[in-house]
Amino acid sequence: NLPECAATIASQQAQLMVCPCYNMLHPENAEWWKHRHNAIRAERTRETGLWLLSADVTGKRD
Repeated sequence: NLPECAATIASQQAQLMVCPCYNMLHPENAEWWKHRHNAIRAERTRETGLWLLSADVTGKRD
């Protein structure tokens, strides 16, 4: 979501934006965000020209 942060690291000659997500959202929130996360991250890469490394949570909540 944070275009200002992405722009800042791009202005500092970064080549890679790393997004290690570990949010463990509740199922209803996770469903709402499921496709938005990738769209938002793709937008940041288009804006900045940075490569993106992104990881998300796997598994299940007890």
